[in-house]
Amino acid sequence: GLAWATVPPETPLLASLEDPMRPIGYDALYETFTRFVKRAIARSELADDERRAALRASLHWLRHTHGTRFAELGGPPDVLQANLGHADPRTSAGYYPAQLERRQREAEKAFA
Repeated sequence: GLAWATVPPETPLLASLEDPMRPIGYDALYETFTRFVKRAIARSELADDERRAALRASLHWLRHTHGTRFAELGGPPDVLQANLGHADPRTSAGYYPAQLERRQREAEKAFA
């Protein structure tokens, strides 16, 4: 019920239905996501094996999707590390295989 143009910047993207200024918790997000996936699959034209695979979808898949797409679109590694809450930057570096491959090629050229 909030007007997009005038919504305060601190408004959470996913908010409680009772209070639009209070973010929802993980449990509510998990239940909402699970219900959404099941409904979408039930209405889909997926083959049975595809349905079984899709029913394994989890919130963690969304986390990996965010990391992968962010890296593919050139998002900075330090921002991705903060977004995903990784203490060690090497954990986030795994989302940047193209950059790692490029660094390896450049190092091989330099030391060839």
